[in-house]
This record gives sequence, C-alpha cells and structure tokens, in this order.
Amino acid sequence: MKVTLLGCGALGSVFAMLLHRYGECDLQVFQRPGDHFEAMSSGGLNVHHPHEGKITVPLRVSTKTSELEPADLVIVTVKSYDTETAAGTAMDLLKTDGIVLTLQNGLGNAELISAVLGPERVAAGITTFGGYRKAPGNVVWGGEGKVVFGPWSGGLDLEPVRMLFEKSRMNPVLLDDPRPAIWGKIVINAAVNPAAALSRLCNGALVANDQSRELMKNVAREAVRAAGISGVDIDPETSWRNLVETLQRTAANRPSMLQDVEAGRKTEIEAILAPILKAGETAGETFPFTRALYSLLCAVEQERLAAGGGSDAR
Repeated sequence: MKVTLLGCGALGSVFAMLLHRYGECDLQVFQRPGDHFEAMSSGGLNVHHPHEGKITVPLRVSTKTSELEPADLVIVTVKSYDTETAAGTAMDLLKTDGIVLTLQNGLGNAELISAVLGPERVAAGITTFGGYRKAPGNVVWGGEGKVVFGPWSGGLDLEPVRMLFEKSRMNPVLLDDPRPAIWGKIVINAAVNPAAALSRLCNGALVANDQSRELMKNVAREAVRAAGISGVDIDPETSWRNLVETLQRTAANRPSMLQDVEAGRKTEIEAILAPILKAGETAGETFPFTRALYSLLCAVEQERLAAGGGSDAR
C-alpha cells in the first residue's frame, strides 16, 4: 500500500517511525518547508524512544505534491487551522480511488475534507499516541497509544487500513461511526491541552498536581455535557478514568498546545474549545471553566501577535 503522511510534526513523526519500521508499506511524506523538513531531508527522522534509544528513519519527504507518487492512503496530521489547505493538497496526493484519513485534533476537520473530496473517500478518527519535537528532525516518543477510526459516511472498506495499522503496532480500533470517539478525544484535549499550555506542565505533572487535576475534571465535565447537547452520549466517569489513564501512560509527553505556545505558534483552541462553548450556547449554558481557559489562551495569542510573534513553522 502506498501511504502518504500529510504533515510530519511530532505526531506524524511517531506514525512515520511505526509505519516505516513495521508496516511493510511504501511510505512517503509531504511536509511544509522549514528546519524540520531540512533536517529530515538531509539526515532522516530521529525518534527518541525511552527503551530503544534513537531510532533513525530514512524518509522520502517533499514539499511538492508533484514529487510524490499518488497514494492509496493519505493520513492527515496537520494542525486543524490548516485543514482547508490540506484538503486540496490531499486531492493532489491521492489515487483516484484513494482514501483520506484525518487523525487531527478538534472538530470540523472531516467536514472540511469531505467538502473537497466527497464524504465517500474520507475516514476520520483519533489517536492517543503522542510525542514532542525537541529539535529539527528529532522527536521524542510520548508513550504507547492507539488509533480509533471509521468511515465518515459509511460504505468505505477500511479493513486494509486496519490491517496495516495492526502490523505497524498502532493498536487500531475500527468503528462503524467515529463521531463518538472524536467527541471523546475532544473531552481529553479540552481538559489537558489548555491546562498544559498555561501551566507549562507535562502530562504526568498535570495529573499529579491537585490544582490542575481539579481544573481538568471541571473542564472535562463541561465537554461531556457539550457532547450530549450535540447528540453524543459520553459517560463522565468512564471519560475521566480514560483521561487519567492516558496522562499516566504518557507521563513524559508535552501536549501539543504547550508545544505550540512555547514555539510561538498558533494554537488549536478554535477546533477544541470553541465547539464546546458553541454547544453550550445552543442550550443556554455558559461552561465557565472552558470559557476562562479560552479567554486566557486568546489573550496569550493576541499578546504574542502584538509583539510580532506567531511563527507557525513546524
């Protein structure tokens, strides 16, 4: 199977290592220009694993769709605010019968890609794998995870993708409908990412600290309520238990929003927190904990832009 990773930041780099090392697929990468691309092009991708040390992955990587071969599967891992552009890029990277799988954070990504490619060619899902970039071409493994995904509109045969992910040790779960899983990830992202970005704490420290733990629990409760308003029922106790277990399993990982703030990049608050607030508005609910985090992160971004920051290099 010809596979193209569209975006090879921290998460894409983890997938690249797993697919290249175990997947027995023909892998290539589309990456925007920048220092990370230059490092991967010249010396390969280095993934630093706590037990196996540095794993160097030679990659076929390009900034031009014309230099890559049409793919059976395109996996999208770019930031949510780049999804519209990524959808057009994916069209150029796909075979005529190819499939796009979005594993991005937030809501609305599958809808944007479907508007360009048609929903019958789109799959969506979530992952609990993680990692963080410590230098160009160098990514630190964030811990074991899984990939949960399914067809966006039904009728799409994703068994070959599931088998590929199984070989690649990505612990896949194939669903008939990925929407509940995506909302479940929203609960985790909404609780964890903003708290990490503002506190500068990694996963393990977030869940061990009484103050940040209580904040995350309150935000998670509001996100579960937002999911219910949107027609997706999530058990709050199960959701909280999954959140805690995820943070403990990936204790050394630095959440993506923390990485974005530290690097001076735009965050994904509009895809993660805004849907919760919008759902609350439809039911006349304010969700004060989510609103407070949203306002603080907006203030951080506005201050950085006013100071001339906002670099989005990845």
